Amino acid sequence: MESHLKPQAQQNDSLLPSGRWMQRLFVMGCVALSLGLGGCQMVVRQAMRSATRPASSSNSSQVDESGSSAIVTPPPDNQVRQSVPPQQAQYVEYEGIDRLIVLSQAQVAYYKKATPPRFANDLSELEPKRATSAPNYFYRVDSVGIGYVILSAQAQSPMLRSYTGVVFGQDLGRDRLSGAYMVCGTEQPSTTPPIMQGAMDPNNFQCPPGSTLVR
Repeated sequence: MESHLKPQAQQNDSLLPSGRWMQRLFVMGCVALSLGLGGCQMVVRQAMRSATRPASSSNSSQVDESGSSAIVTPPPDNQVRQSVPPQQAQYVEYEGIDRLIVLSQAQVAYYKKATPPRFANDLSELEPKRATSAPNYFYRVDSVGIGYVILSAQAQSPMLRSYTGVVFGQDLGRDRLSGAYMVCGTEQPSTTPPIMQGAMDPNNFQCPPGSTLVR
Protein backbone atom coordinates (compact mmCIF):
# COMPACT_ATOMS: atom_id res chain seq x y z
CA MET A 1 0.00 0.00 0.00
CA GLU A 2 2.81 2.42 0.87
CA SER A 3 4.59 1.71 -2.43
CA HIS A 4 1.50 2.95 -4.31
CA LEU A 5 1.21 6.10 -2.25
CA LYS A 6 4.82 7.31 -2.55
CA PRO A 7 4.67 8.30 -6.24
CA GLN A 8 1.44 10.17 -5.57
CA ALA A 9 3.08 12.00 -2.66
CA GLN A 10 6.00 13.01 -4.87
CA GLN A 11 3.60 14.36 -7.49
CA ASN A 12 1.77 16.36 -4.84
CA ASP A 13 5.06 17.83 -3.61
CA SER A 14 5.85 19.09 -7.08
CA LEU A 15 2.48 20.89 -7.18
CA LEU A 16 2.90 22.76 -3.90
CA PRO A 17 2.37 26.54 -4.32
CA SER A 18 5.10 29.02 -3.50
CA GLY A 19 5.74 32.77 -3.26
CA ARG A 20 2.71 35.06 -3.02
CA TRP A 21 0.26 32.21 -3.52
CA MET A 22 1.69 30.48 -0.46
CA GLN A 23 1.24 33.67 1.55
CA ARG A 24 -2.40 34.02 0.43
CA LEU A 25 -3.18 30.41 1.26
CA PHE A 26 -1.50 30.87 4.62
CA VAL A 27 -3.77 33.83 5.44
CA MET A 28 -6.82 31.90 4.29
CA GLY A 29 -5.79 29.03 6.52
CA CYS A 30 -5.44 31.39 9.47
CA VAL A 31 -8.94 32.76 8.90
CA ALA A 32 -10.30 29.26 8.57
CA LEU A 33 -8.77 28.40 11.91
CA SER A 34 -10.35 31.52 13.48
CA LEU A 35 -7.00 33.05 14.43
CA GLY A 36 -8.21 36.46 13.43
CA LEU A 37 -6.98 38.76 10.67
CA GLY A 38 -4.61 40.66 12.96
CA GLY A 39 -2.95 37.49 14.17
CA CYS A 40 -2.63 36.18 10.62
CA GLN A 41 -1.03 39.39 9.39
CA MET A 42 1.49 39.27 12.22
CA VAL A 43 2.35 35.64 11.44
CA VAL A 44 2.71 36.36 7.70
CA ARG A 45 4.95 39.38 8.32
CA GLN A 46 7.16 37.27 10.57
CA ALA A 47 7.36 34.51 7.94
CA MET A 48 8.24 36.99 5.19
CA ARG A 49 10.89 38.62 7.38
CA SER A 50 12.50 35.25 8.07
CA ALA A 51 12.43 34.29 4.40
CA THR A 52 14.10 37.50 3.19
CA ARG A 53 16.66 37.82 6.00
CA PRO A 54 20.24 37.19 4.69
CA ALA A 55 22.23 34.36 6.20
CA SER A 56 24.34 35.40 9.16
CA SER A 57 27.20 33.08 8.21
CA SER A 58 30.29 34.61 6.58
CA ASN A 59 30.28 31.78 4.04
CA SER A 60 28.41 32.13 0.77
CA SER A 61 26.92 29.39 -1.37
CA GLN A 62 27.61 29.12 -5.08
CA VAL A 63 26.05 26.73 -7.56
CA ASP A 64 28.25 25.39 -10.33
CA GLU A 65 27.16 24.39 -13.83
CA SER A 66 26.35 20.86 -12.70
CA GLY A 67 23.76 22.21 -10.28
CA SER A 68 25.58 21.19 -7.10
CA SER A 69 26.02 23.73 -4.33
CA ALA A 70 29.40 24.44 -2.77
CA ILE A 71 30.29 26.55 0.26
CA VAL A 72 32.83 29.26 -0.59
CA THR A 73 34.66 31.07 2.19
CA PRO A 74 35.59 34.61 1.13
CA PRO A 75 39.29 35.42 1.64
CA PRO A 76 40.37 38.15 4.07
CA ASP A 77 40.21 41.70 2.74
CA ASN A 78 43.99 42.02 2.60
CA GLN A 79 44.28 38.94 0.39
CA VAL A 80 41.55 39.63 -2.16
CA ARG A 81 43.88 41.49 -4.52
CA GLN A 82 46.51 38.76 -4.30
CA SER A 83 44.25 35.81 -5.08
CA VAL A 84 44.74 34.17 -8.48
CA PRO A 85 42.50 31.37 -9.81
CA PRO A 86 44.58 28.20 -10.35
CA GLN A 87 43.45 27.91 -13.96
CA GLN A 88 44.81 31.41 -14.68
CA ALA A 89 48.12 31.10 -12.81
CA GLN A 90 50.15 29.96 -15.82
CA TYR A 91 48.98 32.87 -17.97
CA VAL A 92 49.69 35.36 -15.19
CA GLU A 93 53.19 33.89 -14.78
CA TYR A 94 53.91 34.69 -18.42
CA GLU A 95 53.35 38.31 -17.47
CA GLY A 96 56.19 38.13 -14.95
CA ILE A 97 58.54 36.39 -17.39
CA ASP A 98 57.80 38.77 -20.27
CA ARG A 99 58.24 41.88 -18.14
CA LEU A 100 61.54 40.58 -16.74
CA ILE A 101 62.77 39.90 -20.29
CA VAL A 102 61.81 43.44 -21.34
CA LEU A 103 63.66 44.87 -18.35
CA SER A 104 66.71 42.71 -19.15
CA GLN A 105 66.72 43.96 -22.74
CA ALA A 106 66.42 47.52 -21.46
CA GLN A 107 69.44 46.93 -19.22
CA VAL A 108 71.45 45.70 -22.22
CA ALA A 109 70.52 48.83 -24.19
CA TYR A 110 71.32 51.03 -21.19
CA TYR A 111 74.69 49.30 -20.80
CA LYS A 112 75.60 49.96 -24.44
CA LYS A 113 74.68 53.66 -24.30
CA ALA A 114 76.27 54.52 -20.95
CA THR A 115 79.74 56.05 -20.85
CA PRO A 116 81.55 54.31 -19.34
CA PRO A 117 79.41 51.18 -19.80
CA ARG A 118 77.30 50.42 -16.76
CA PHE A 119 73.92 49.01 -15.77
CA ALA A 120 71.03 50.95 -14.25
CA ASN A 121 70.87 50.83 -10.46
CA ASP A 122 67.13 51.46 -10.39
CA LEU A 123 64.22 50.65 -12.69
CA SER A 124 63.29 54.33 -12.82
CA GLU A 125 66.37 54.83 -15.01
CA LEU A 126 64.97 52.33 -17.51
CA GLU A 127 61.27 53.18 -17.35
CA PRO A 128 60.84 56.58 -15.66
CA LYS A 129 57.06 56.68 -16.12
CA ARG A 130 56.21 53.09 -15.27
CA ALA A 131 55.50 51.77 -11.79
CA THR A 132 57.65 48.96 -10.43
CA SER A 133 54.66 47.29 -8.76
CA ALA A 134 51.87 45.53 -10.66
CA PRO A 135 48.86 43.62 -9.31
CA ASN A 136 50.64 40.28 -9.70
CA TYR A 137 54.37 41.05 -9.50
CA PHE A 138 56.80 43.48 -7.90
CA TYR A 139 59.88 44.26 -10.01
CA ARG A 140 63.23 45.59 -8.81
CA VAL A 141 66.98 45.69 -9.33
CA ASP A 142 68.45 43.40 -6.70
CA SER A 143 72.14 44.12 -7.16
CA VAL A 144 74.68 45.48 -9.63
CA GLY A 145 78.07 43.79 -9.87
CA ILE A 146 81.10 44.10 -12.10
CA GLY A 147 79.79 43.26 -15.54
CA TYR A 148 76.36 42.03 -14.46
CA VAL A 149 73.06 43.08 -12.88
CA ILE A 150 70.40 40.99 -11.13
CA LEU A 151 66.67 41.72 -11.54
CA SER A 152 63.73 40.01 -9.90
CA ALA A 153 59.99 39.60 -10.31
CA GLN A 154 58.46 38.78 -6.92
CA ALA A 155 55.03 37.16 -7.03
CA GLN A 156 52.32 38.93 -5.06
CA SER A 157 50.28 35.73 -4.74
CA PRO A 158 51.26 32.35 -3.22
CA MET A 159 49.70 30.75 -6.30
CA LEU A 160 52.41 32.14 -8.63
CA ARG A 161 56.07 31.42 -9.32
CA SER A 162 58.73 34.10 -8.83
CA TYR A 163 61.58 34.89 -11.20
CA THR A 164 65.14 36.26 -11.17
CA GLY A 165 67.04 37.51 -14.20
CA VAL A 166 70.78 38.05 -14.64
CA VAL A 167 72.08 40.38 -17.34
CA PHE A 168 75.72 40.18 -18.40
CA GLY A 169 77.64 42.91 -20.20
CA GLN A 170 80.54 41.95 -22.44
CA ASP A 171 83.23 44.16 -23.91
CA LEU A 172 84.06 42.78 -27.36
CA GLY A 173 86.82 45.28 -27.98
CA ARG A 174 87.06 48.18 -30.45
CA ASP A 175 84.14 49.93 -28.75
CA ARG A 176 81.87 46.96 -29.36
CA LEU A 177 79.61 45.94 -26.53
CA SER A 178 77.24 43.01 -26.18
CA GLY A 179 74.82 41.72 -23.59
CA ALA A 180 73.24 38.44 -22.61
CA TYR A 181 70.58 37.61 -20.04
CA MET A 182 69.15 34.54 -18.35
CA VAL A 183 65.92 34.16 -16.37
CA CYS A 184 65.37 31.55 -13.64
CA GLY A 185 61.97 30.67 -12.18
CA THR A 186 61.06 28.83 -9.01
CA GLU A 187 60.01 25.23 -9.62
CA GLN A 188 57.00 25.65 -7.33
CA PRO A 189 54.77 28.66 -6.60
CA SER A 190 56.65 30.98 -4.26
CA THR A 191 56.69 34.63 -3.23
CA THR A 192 60.50 34.48 -2.90
CA PRO A 193 62.48 34.86 -6.16
CA PRO A 194 65.48 32.57 -6.79
CA ILE A 195 68.55 33.84 -4.93
CA MET A 196 71.70 33.91 -7.04
CA GLN A 197 74.80 32.55 -5.35
CA GLY A 198 78.48 32.40 -6.19
CA ALA A 199 80.31 34.06 -9.06
CA MET A 200 78.26 35.26 -12.02
CA ASP A 201 79.81 33.65 -15.09
CA PRO A 202 77.87 33.84 -18.39
CA ASN A 203 79.81 30.84 -19.74
CA ASN A 204 79.01 28.64 -16.76
CA PHE A 205 75.64 29.87 -15.58
CA GLN A 206 73.37 27.73 -13.42
CA CYS A 207 70.07 28.53 -11.76
CA PRO A 208 69.98 28.25 -7.95
CA PRO A 209 68.60 25.06 -6.36
CA GLY A 210 64.82 24.93 -6.50
CA SER A 211 64.63 26.90 -9.76
CA THR A 212 64.95 26.22 -13.48
CA LEU A 213 66.04 28.22 -16.52
CA VAL A 214 63.01 29.66 -18.36
CA ARG A 215 64.87 31.97 -20.75
